[in-house]
Amino acid sequence: MNAVRGGTATWRPQPWQDGDGGGGEPLSDSDSEEEDFPDDSTTPLGDYITHGLKQLLDAQQLCDVTLLVEGKKFMCHRVLLAAVSPYFRAMFTSPLVESRLTEIRLEEVTPSVMETVIQFVYTGEAGLSLDTAEDLFVAANRLQVMPLQDLCSRFLFEHLSVDNCLGMYSLARSHHDQLLLRATLRLVAQHFPRVARQKDFLLLDHGTLGSLLSSDRLGVDSEAEVYDAARRWAEHQPSDRYAHMPALLHHLRPGLLSQEESRRLCQELGSAAAAAALGGPLRPREGMFEKKIVCVDLTPREDESAASRDLTVDCFDPRTGKWEKLAALGSLVSPGCTAVGDRLFVAGGDPEDGLRVCSRARVRRCAGPLD
Repeated sequence: MNAVRGGTATWRPQPWQDGDGGGGEPLSDSDSEEEDFPDDSTTPLGDYITHGLKQLLDAQQLCDVTLLVEGKKFMCHRVLLAAVSPYFRAMFTSPLVESRLTEIRLEEVTPSVMETVIQFVYTGEAGLSLDTAEDLFVAANRLQVMPLQDLCSRFLFEHLSVDNCLGMYSLARSHHDQLLLRATLRLVAQHFPRVARQKDFLLLDHGTLGSLLSSDRLGVDSEAEVYDAARRWAEHQPSDRYAHMPALLHHLRPGLLSQEESRRLCQELGSAAAAAALGGPLRPREGMFEKKIVCVDLTPREDESAASRDLTVDCFDPRTGKWEKLAALGSLVSPGCTAVGDRLFVAGGDPEDGLRVCSRARVRRCAGPLD
């Protein structure tokens, strides 16, 4: 049936009918609609569009812009590039001269990488390998082809290792990829003593190194390991890097240094320089914690004489399989405990002058005796 609305003809398909034009049943060679349409699914319109655009690209038909990369030309469709990439959309719709050019030169990208980017834009597919994923990630970020950047990010995430995590951390940090940044930082921090001895560590810029040295999650047993890593980095190019040492040492945590380590730093840096440079927080690093299981007897004590007895706290070390006792708590009649972050709080109370007072103690991940 055709209907005219505002001068526009709208056609709606009607069921096939017998030739006499009557209101009989639609023509069918079978007795079942399921036999007429054995497959309930239909090809999505998006698949037709993707297939058609790829055919136009392969045949170089209706192309209206050419991307020039190191002398190699890629004929494309302006509307598709603009639809996928905010970078190209801004280029083609701006009042600047580039919006009217039919040939655009792109820098800082290789022909092979650009070919893969274009194939992804037209097909949604890209062949990735450890040799190509990083370059594609950088190109996708620069050209703002975000689906391709996300694909490369997931690929790099799935192939993270201790050997490449440092390079991936620098890549994620410079391109603000939060998923990859969190994953690489976790791996770099966990294996910091090993990572700090890699060649890539010496190639870090001072900003990236400072970001690492400030992390609470470094898997180091001693704060001296953090200092030694910063010193090795500076000694790799002393004329350029010694100037950055005061800022880097500011991330060091002097309260975590032993007396012997503090003396060594004063000898190497000088007392005045060491006192001026060191200024980090007192929080222990991740590798300085001992993970243990603390057992607290929470049974209420009805006997008032319990007020004069200490409450013992047992601690189990899963690595050694042995039990040990932490410092005893002051008399608690009705003890209770809770964990908040890295701290364990134990509280209770005993009658004193008719008032109920609370005694509180805490440990840092059961790393030492209760305060």
